[in-house]
Amino acid sequence: MRMATLLGSIALLLVNARTGLGGEVEGLAYDVKAIRKNVVSGGSAPHLRAIVRFRRELIAEMIASLQDGKTIPHFKAKAAYVLGQLRASEAVGPLCENLHVAPAVLLDKSFATRFPAQHALVLIGKPASREIVRRLQTETDPKNTVALCVVLQKIEGYEVAIFMLENEMSRVLDVEREKLKAATDHLKREREKEKEKETRGETDEPEAKAPPAALKKIRGEGEDER
Repeated sequence: MRMATLLGSIALLLVNARTGLGGEVEGLAYDVKAIRKNVVSGGSAPHLRAIVRFRRELIAEMIASLQDGKTIPHFKAKAAYVLGQLRASEAVGPLCENLHVAPAVLLDKSFATRFPAQHALVLIGKPASREIVRRLQTETDPKNTVALCVVLQKIEGYEVAIFMLENEMSRVLDVEREKLKAATDHLKREREKEKEKETRGETDEPEAKAPPAALKKIRGEGEDER
C-alpha cells in the first residue's frame, strides 16, 4: 500500500511540475499509472526500476529548470518544491543557488510557501548540512548567509548547528573563519531571541495562529449571528 502511495505521489509531482514548466505530461502520467496498477497487483522488479528511473529523470529536469536563467522565479519555486518532496540530495547545490525564489502568488505565510528552496533543503536534511557549512565559509551576501543559517538551524537545531560551525572554524583560514564566526554569532543571537519568545509563550509559526473566525467557531461563539 505504501508503494501505491509513493507511485501516486510521483504521478502527481510529474503532472504538477511538467505542466507548470510547459513539458509534456500525458504519456508520462499514463506510464506511472500503469506502473502503479502493476505494483498494487504484485508487480515485479522491472516496475521498481521504472520508479527509480522516473525519479532520476524528474530530478534532472527540475535541477535543469533551477539552473536555466530563462526559467521565471515562479517555475523555479515549483521545481524547488518537487525536489524537496523527492528528498533529492543531488539538488542541494542548485537549491543553495536559488534560496530566495518564490511563487508568483503566496497562498499563505508559511516558511514552505515563502521560501520553497530553503524548505526543500530542510526536507533533504543532513545531506544538505555539510554543503551549507561549506558555503557559509565563502558567502559574501548577508541575505544568503542568514538564509543558510535558517536552513541549518531547522535541520540540526541551534546547538548542533552552532557546534558544526565552531568546529569548522578550527580547520579553515582566517577569511573563512571570519565568515563562519559571523554565521555562528547570528545563530547565537537568534537562539537567545527564541528562548525569550518561549519564555513569553510566543511563536513564529503562522500555522499555529487560527484566524478570528475559526477561533469563534471553536469557542462556540457567533453561531446565532447571521
